[in-house]
Amino acid sequence: MHRARRGLLARGRPRQALPGCRRRGLRRQPRAFEPRHRCCAGATGQSVRVSLGHGIHTRADRSARGRARGHAPGRSGQAVLQHVIIALAPAYHGNTLLALSASAREHYRMFFREWLVDVQRIPAPYPYRCPCKGRDAGCPACSGAALEHAIARIGPDQVAAFIAEPVGGSSTGASTPRPDYFARIREICDRHQVLFVADEILVGAGRTGTWWAIEPYDVVPDILVMGKGISGGYAALSAVAAPERIIDGIVDGSGSFMHAQTFSHHPVACAAGLAAVRHLKAHKLVERCAELGRVLQRRVGALAALPHVGDVRGRGLLAGIEFVEDKATCAPFPRAARFAETFTEAAQAEGLVVWPNVGHADGTNGDLVMIAPPFIITESEIDEIVARFGVALQTVVKGVGQRVTDN
Repeated sequence: MHRARRGLLARGRPRQALPGCRRRGLRRQPRAFEPRHRCCAGATGQSVRVSLGHGIHTRADRSARGRARGHAPGRSGQAVLQHVIIALAPAYHGNTLLALSASAREHYRMFFREWLVDVQRIPAPYPYRCPCKGRDAGCPACSGAALEHAIARIGPDQVAAFIAEPVGGSSTGASTPRPDYFARIREICDRHQVLFVADEILVGAGRTGTWWAIEPYDVVPDILVMGKGISGGYAALSAVAAPERIIDGIVDGSGSFMHAQTFSHHPVACAAGLAAVRHLKAHKLVERCAELGRVLQRRVGALAALPHVGDVRGRGLLAGIEFVEDKATCAPFPRAARFAETFTEAAQAEGLVVWPNVGHADGTNGDLVMIAPPFIITESEIDEIVARFGVALQTVVKGVGQRVTDN
């Protein structure tokens, strides 16, 4: 199967037009800055006045939080800087220090713990792991009420922003919340003048069947962070989109937003991004992602019947398969078993690339893998993915049984 490392490859096989656009970008640098605005137009549903192109996606996440803090004093003139960021747990937003601070992934954080800043966390809407299974409209985690409680505890005058992925990324394996979750989040943020930051780095740019994963919830974020798919892997490109009112808040509040790195606003990367977006539109690949995504979700859903598959979930061409030791109780394998890593090796032996992640069940234990094929995948190739997945799992389960027998 064509490699789709970390959900980055959307278009599939390399296109000649995309490398060519990078060369043209070098010859016409002033014009090449234009794509960073075009790629983000409409991302927040409002007039986008500023969008910064970044070379590394974690810088875009960091930029979004900096923008939220810079905007805070201008919202209502408070003397106290609204600086607290609230994030979900589990969650992952990148590995620069501020992005990592907002990430509830202890195996990433442990090496940098002394340098991280305090970010408040609330339980993520994670139906498979929640006692209510996402069915209780009164559940604080699944309904969004946990955010209300956190803001009340911290104090609305202290909270700058709430950040979340509209569809779970690596931390919860394509988990989706209740349909009304983000409407509740939007209402809470509006009432308390807290910015809602949608992290679309992994799930945006068509991956889930719409241009932005937040769209099906009929909610508009205050700030949208994007990356990965906006360049299709042809260039290191990420961006932050914000409407004019956010920028006006910065101007009227702190007065400036000082943020730049060596490779930010890179004209060649932006040119590649514009070419990739044009290709997506010209070939209706986002629409294709929605169509083939429905096929993928149906076919991988059959994997739920296999041994040690606790849950299968996702949207569009993004699917997550969570492994458990006991399907009846949802009990995870102990971390020492390294089930996700073992399965990944078995899958690669079958010619299938998956993305493993661990620790989501309780911070230490938990095994899942994600499937994120290119948008040009065919139905027969989807069937091949499912078949190879089954063979790999059978190999791993035999190995697990043998270890139990040996012990």
